[in-house]
Amino acid sequence: MATACGGFLVLGPQATVLAGATFAAIVLLTRYVSLGSITASIALTCAVYQTGESPSIVGSSIGVAGLVRYRHRANMVRLREGSERRFGHRI
Repeated sequence: MATACGGFLVLGPQATVLAGATFAAIVLLTRYVSLGSITASIALTCAVYQTGESPSIVGSSIGVAGLVRYRHRANMVRLREGSERRFGHRI
């Protein structure tokens, strides 16, 4: 996620800032970093489209969002089950 953030900061800085704000808001509200990452990847795609970036950047953001969702599939299962660890909570 951090690598994608760095890349999109160059490709679509406005969209990346919006996605970063979304990430921060979700983590602050829920304390789930994984949920923040998943939501931010989707927000990035929406923001890239809304800011009028080129179709190749929009397509890249869709690919990144898919990759993030794929890599976080175990986290999504734990979120549904209620067993995902929250940021700042000890084991």
